[in-house]
Amino acid sequence: MAICEFLIFQLSARTAKEKHMDELKSMLERMDPAQAATSVALAARELFPLLGEEDRREFIERMLGEPGEDKVVGMVHL
Repeated sequence: MAICEFLIFQLSARTAKEKHMDELKSMLERMDPAQAATSVALAARELFPLLGEEDRREFIERMLGEPGEDKVVGMVHL
């Protein structure tokens, strides 16, 4: 399954979420860090037009960490 399709599934389907998240993590762990980051960025670029503003904000907050961990989270406005 392509990474973009996998990410879309993660946001839309709540069942079996942990199993699929483990599969996604496993795929990304097999890549070098730069390749994994590029793959996630490309998938996010395809995914963002399908999401509402709130879902995009939540996605970015999850990538950056817990609210309050990084002041950048509060500065992000899509």
